[in-house]
Amino acid sequence: MLTTIDYNQLTPVKIQVAKDNVAAGFNNTSPSTDSRLTIAHDIHQLSAQNLTAYMLDYIGGLGFKMVTLGECMGEPEANWYRTPAARVASTSSFPAPTCSSSGSSTVSSAAAVATPTAISTDATCGSAAGTTCKGSQFGDCCSGSGWCGSTADYVRSTVMAQSVYSSC
Repeated sequence: MLTTIDYNQLTPVKIQVAKDNVAAGFNNTSPSTDSRLTIAHDIHQLSAQNLTAYMLDYIGGLGFKMVTLGECMGEPEANWYRTPAARVASTSSFPAPTCSSSGSSTVSSAAAVATPTAISTDATCGSAAGTTCKGSQFGDCCSGSGWCGSTADYVRSTVMAQSVYSSC
């Protein structure tokens, strides 16, 4: 497994560290004999827009076939992503799944409640980050993709806004 450590490289200058980790992880590899599970976090804007483009070009250029984790695991595409409203902060609790004798598992339908744990210090917000934009230096609006901004236009629509984490 290759981790890019992108979650710790959230500036335009630092994202190069994640790119270097990708290059080092594929050093002396061959698509005919090697495989890699490469981890990056699409909740971070630089990872989604900058690192992903680099990985597609670099790894694809080496001849490797790239697939999503969901595809690799044989999961239906409908399960690959959750809507922003479905994400909950790490302070939320979920009931433990219970397994039946057939091997299937069920989870109680009680909904977890997401609550912000702090004001954002790095422009990330929402249930994935557990932080609010309210009172942050980046603006009071939390977009559906988890980034603070200063105008309602940044959020794009009230449907996309994470209202618990935003004043917009």
